[in-house]
Amino acid sequence: MPHLFFRQVANVVLVVILPVVIVMALSVGAASAMVVRTWKSHDGVHSIDAEFVECKDGRVSLRKGDGDVISVPVSRLSAEDQAYVIEQTSLGPKKRTFTQLTQASNRLHAATDVLRLYRLFIEDESVPEAEREAAKKQLPIWKERADKQMVRVGIRWVTPAEANDQRLQARQLTDEAIRLIGAGQDNAAIDKCVKASRIDVDSILADFLQGLIYALVRCDAKLANQHLSECVSRDPRSIPALNNLALSEIRLRKYAQALAHWQTAIEVAPSSHQVIQNLGRLLELTKRGRVNIPPSLQRRFADLYAAAAVSANAGKFKDGTGWLYMGYYAPLTDSTDHEKAANSATSHTNTAIIKTGSGTGFVVKSGYVLTNRHVVAGHAAWSVVPSGNKSRELSASLVGVADGDDDDFAVIRCPELTAPPLRFVNETIVPRGTEVMVLGFPGMIPGRMPSLKSTRGTVAGLPDDSYNAYILDAIVNPGNSGGPVCDATGSVLGILYARTAVTEENYGLAVPHSRILQHLKKWIPDYDRLPPSAEVQKWTTVDGIASRSTVLIWIQDTESKPWTRPPAKSKQSETVAPFEDRWCMTCYGRGTVKCRDCQNGTVRAYRKEVKGRNPVSGQIFYWDVPIRVPCKVCHGTGFVRCPDCHHGIEKGLR
Repeated sequence: MPHLFFRQVANVVLVVILPVVIVMALSVGAASAMVVRTWKSHDGVHSIDAEFVECKDGRVSLRKGDGDVISVPVSRLSAEDQAYVIEQTSLGPKKRTFTQLTQASNRLHAATDVLRLYRLFIEDESVPEAEREAAKKQLPIWKERADKQMVRVGIRWVTPAEANDQRLQARQLTDEAIRLIGAGQDNAAIDKCVKASRIDVDSILADFLQGLIYALVRCDAKLANQHLSECVSRDPRSIPALNNLALSEIRLRKYAQALAHWQTAIEVAPSSHQVIQNLGRLLELTKRGRVNIPPSLQRRFADLYAAAAVSANAGKFKDGTGWLYMGYYAPLTDSTDHEKAANSATSHTNTAIIKTGSGTGFVVKSGYVLTNRHVVAGHAAWSVVPSGNKSRELSASLVGVADGDDDDFAVIRCPELTAPPLRFVNETIVPRGTEVMVLGFPGMIPGRMPSLKSTRGTVAGLPDDSYNAYILDAIVNPGNSGGPVCDATGSVLGILYARTAVTEENYGLAVPHSRILQHLKKWIPDYDRLPPSAEVQKWTTVDGIASRSTVLIWIQDTESKPWTRPPAKSKQSETVAPFEDRWCMTCYGRGTVKCRDCQNGTVRAYRKEVKGRNPVSGQIFYWDVPIRVPCKVCHGTGFVRCPDCHHGIEKGLR
C-alpha cells in the first residue's frame, strides 16, 4: 500500500509509500573525520554516543567511548542517522559488485526492470571490469525473460498469464473464505486462506483475513501476530496490516514493536482515526494501571498520539470504544475504470474511507494538477492540499490517465485550486548535465503532515533503451512522486515518478515533458501552453516560483468488510462494528483468570494418620500427611471470574 507509490523500476526498490531512507548494500570505507554523535534506533527506544567507523554490507560499525566497536544494521537506525550514513559514505571510495547487483535484482518483480538494472550496471565505467563481465554473462537470460514480459512470483519467474492465473485462483479462494467467515465456518475459511497464501505469495489478503480471525474470533494473539507479521513483510506500508499487527503486539506485551508499527502507519496516513483511537486507548489503560509500559515508551506513545491527534484535528479518543482493527484496504481491481469506481465508493455513505497514502502534483492550468499515474490509479478518491495552506483540503476528480508503459502520469481536476500554473521548457530533451531542482512532499516525521521540500542535482542520463526517462542525481524519497523537475529558469522539464538505488547511489527518474504535452491538450479543455521563461534565476527564486504551484495529494481507499457478523464468542449486539475488539485486556475474552489462591484448582492440606502407639502409656501418636484438596475459591476449576470484564468484554464497553 502506499508516501507513495514508488513503482519498482530499474534496480529500484520503489516502495509503495516508504517514508524512510532505503539504504541498499553498501561497501565503502569510513569518512576520514571521526565525530562522536548520538545514534538512535528506528523506534527511538535506544541511543548511544559513538563514532562512525564504516558501512559495509548494510551494517554500520560504530566505535563507543571505551573503544569497543559494535555493528548495527542500517535499517535499524533512525531516518536521520541513515541520512548521515549516506552522507558519510558518499565521501569515500565507491565499490560495486555483481553480488550487490544480484541482491538488488531480487527486490524487483518485472524482468524488464531487472534488464534495465543490468544494462545500467554494465554501462557504468566505475564498476570493475570483472564485475561487469559477470553481469554480461547473465544478460542473455534477462533479455529472454524481458522479451516474454516475465514477472516474479515469490522466487519463480513466470509469464504474465501464469501470474494472473495464480492471482485469480488465490482471489477465488479468499472470496470463498470471506463467505465462510460470514457463515461462521472459521475453520474452513482458514483452510482456504492457507491455500491462497501459498499460491499468491505476494498478496497479503489471505494472511490478513487469518489475522482478523485469530484476533477477533479465536482470541489468539500469537497466531494473529504470526499472520499479520507475514502481511507486513510482504507489504511494509499497508496501514491496516501495520495497525492490526501493533494491536496483536500490545496483547503480547511487545510494546516497542507496536510503537514502531504505529509510527510507520502514522507516517503513511497521519489522520487514521483507528490508529489515533488505539493510541489514546493504550495511554488511558496505562494510566489506569491495566497496561504496564516502561516510562520511556509511555512518553513516546504520548508524543505520537499528540502529534497524530493534532495533525488530524481529532478530539479525545472515545472511552466507550474498544480497540479498532482495520479492514482490508486495497486498490480497485479494475484500475482502468477510475471514475466509475470512485463514484461507486463515495456513493455509499456507510462505506469507510481512509487516507492510504500521499503523493505530489503541480498545477499545469488553473484547477488542473499533473501527477503520477501510480499515485491516482485504482483508488477511490483524492484530495489536494495547496502549498502553504495545510488546513485546507480540496476535493479532486480524475480527468485522464496515460496508458503507455513508460508514461507514468495523470491529471486530476480541482476547481477550487487557485495556484498559478508552471511553465514547461522549450527543448524537446534537455542536455545531459543540466542543473535541476526537484520539489515534492516526502513524509519525514511520524504523525506530521508531509511538508514541501526541494533538492538539487543534475540530469545524469537521457532517455534511451535502458530508461525511457531522465536520470537525475538529486535526492528523492517516497512522497516525491509526481513532483516537478525544474531547470534554472523555473520551467518544468519533467515529472518525477520513481527512484533507483544502485548500491549506495540513489537516482531519480522523470518522464520528459515532451511526452506529457500531447496528453494535456487532449485532456484539458482549451489547454494553452505558457511560453517558457528565458531568464536564469537564483535557485531560491526557482524554489519560490515552483513551490506556489506544487501541491500535496492525499489518496483515499474504501474499506472492505470481510464479515458483518460480530465475533462468534461475543455477547455484543449486532450494532458493534465487526472490527472493534472489546475483549478484556486481562483475560482476552475468556471471562476467567487463574485463581491466585490455588495451584491448578487444588490447595495444600494435611490429613492426620496414626504413626504409632506408646507401649507403656498407650498414647497414640499422629503425623500430618500432606495432600491436595479442591480449592474453595475456584471450586477446583483453577479459574475465577475476571474482575476487569463482564463475560470477556471490558467493563464500560458493554
